[in-house]
Amino acid sequence: MFNTKLSYKTMTTLIVSAALLTLLFSIFFKKEAALASYGKTETISEQSGSTFTPVSITDSVGNNVTVRKKIDRIVVSYYGCAEVLRSLSCAEKIVGVGETITDRPFFFPKLSCLPSTGKTTFNEAEQILRLNPDTVILRTRTQDTETRNRLLSVNPNLNIIQMDFYKAENHISEVTRIAKLLNRTQEAETYLEFYKGVLNKVSSKLKNIPDNLRPRVYLESTQNFKTGAPGSSWHGKICAAGGRNIYANEPVPLPIVTSENIISKNPDVIVKVGGWGIDDFGGYGVDGLSEMKLMKKRIMNRPAWDNIKAVKENRVWVLYNDILGGPAHFIGIAYLAKMINPERFQKLDPQAIHQQYLDKFQRLNFDLKKRGAFAWPAFNKNE
Repeated sequence: MFNTKLSYKTMTTLIVSAALLTLLFSIFFKKEAALASYGKTETISEQSGSTFTPVSITDSVGNNVTVRKKIDRIVVSYYGCAEVLRSLSCAEKIVGVGETITDRPFFFPKLSCLPSTGKTTFNEAEQILRLNPDTVILRTRTQDTETRNRLLSVNPNLNIIQMDFYKAENHISEVTRIAKLLNRTQEAETYLEFYKGVLNKVSSKLKNIPDNLRPRVYLESTQNFKTGAPGSSWHGKICAAGGRNIYANEPVPLPIVTSENIISKNPDVIVKVGGWGIDDFGGYGVDGLSEMKLMKKRIMNRPAWDNIKAVKENRVWVLYNDILGGPAHFIGIAYLAKMINPERFQKLDPQAIHQQYLDKFQRLNFDLKKRGAFAWPAFNKNE
């Protein structure tokens, strides 16, 4: 009798155990099957209940990039890219940044605190990979292409996009393409409507001015005596603002010229750009215009420059780099237009445009009437 009962209990235990094992194996294999299919055919998109369709673009160096699942973890190497992503309401996807972002804590109060990848050169690829991104956005320079190749040799499944965002001739196209990958088409349309609206305000006042009547402009970059010629972003921005570049016939995009040559060309307007590199002044972290005033004084006091028309007529300006050399170049073009053609743009308010951009697209609590230094002589501040 004892053996019969034991046998009965043993059989019962075995049956229950087998049923539990069957259930557990069923759950496990269903989960594995779901994981195996993730990313191969369809994946969940940001819209609940819908599916993600692979999206393809060609980046600015000609690479074909196909995104096969929702982008969640982005590393950006360049401040201009982070600025654009913030305009597209995608900043929360950024998990790592290059040093041009960590160097701008007043403009990027949150993003500058993220892990840094350094200069994002070939030797920094390992730092990018440690952040486990699904997407990396680099510039179009040769060293960035080297970084791209290094990253793909380690992880061929990475989405790597090369775009600059600071060149006026490519900006609309680049924003449209990156927005397509990020599922931010509507946000891009809103931003680009604002962008084009500002540029249209400028171009509409200039369309009937023949080239020979446009003021002749010398624009100096952050490096002394380095300017922009055709092929550089500076040249196009001078033209867009209604100026005539005195170095429009140079054979190289970024020539270094001499003081004597500038004097001989006798420009009507001189604009000195600074904010990084050798001439680091102005920007969001500065409260006051003393540095810009000093820079203007230095320009006007260069040997023999008192013979230049722009100096004689006090038409020497200082402009912060990031609002002309980055994605916000349309704001810089508005400032430039007022500097070059003040009589035609008396009602244009570049500072108001700048403030609207910070409020609506960069979502920064920053009052330009109280903080920062972006142009001297200033248009709005009481100095």
